[in-house]
Amino acid sequence: MRMRTRVTGALFSCAAATSAAVLIGAGAVHAADADSITITSTSEGGAYTAVTSHSSFLDLNSGVTLTCTAGGGQNYGSQGTGALPDQAGAALPASLGGGIDSLLFNTAGGCTSLLGSVTSIATDTPYEIVIQQYPGVKSDGVTPANGNGYIHIKNVNVSMPACSFTVSGDAPVYYDNATTSLNVTPDIAPEYGTGVGGEVTLPHGPLTINNVRGCLGEVNNGDIGAYYATADAEDPFGTDTPYVLDSGLQITSP
Repeated sequence: MRMRTRVTGALFSCAAATSAAVLIGAGAVHAADADSITITSTSEGGAYTAVTSHSSFLDLNSGVTLTCTAGGGQNYGSQGTGALPDQAGAALPASLGGGIDSLLFNTAGGCTSLLGSVTSIATDTPYEIVIQQYPGVKSDGVTPANGNGYIHIKNVNVSMPACSFTVSGDAPVYYDNATTSLNVTPDIAPEYGTGVGGEVTLPHGPLTINNVRGCLGEVNNGDIGAYYATADAEDPFGTDTPYVLDSGLQITSP
């Protein structure tokens, strides 16, 4: 756990030194970005269920992690539902339909951390999904995606026997048409300082921890959190998976 803290510190320390290079490189990648997108879906009204079997939340200040996996009779570690109806020529940045209407986590034995089993993760949905750039990039900062943006997390309440806290802010995401998946990764937002590419900006700031009770000093008010739900090689855990949508959603540029 402390090793991850040192790695995280190294990432932060190199962020300032590399920021100019990142911005120059990212500018070249995004030189041909589109100014609008088209959303199509194979489901009625764009209704979807999105499932990840394994996702992770990392306190970038302390290195404490929380993971949610499938199991205990549930086929998901986390599951989102909502409706992302067809849109034609939506100007960027574009808000996608109703975003996320419901977001569940498998707290019935599937969510654990260094501080114990997670008993509850309550979400204050709906959450807005915004696409800022097209095509954007994946976690490596080079491979084209099918839209970069963020989910605006208004509030998440996390509870464990000896620890509770809230999380709010923006979680960077990219969409991939080939796998119909929404990938959550801080690596495409320079404000997090964890990656080497991407130009996602965070109007509400990075995910921030507040209202801490207990937690043995391992989680503190003001800590920055990173949420990972992606199978990219840059994922520090190596076991996470993206949210796969069952609606056949495609994001293209006119």
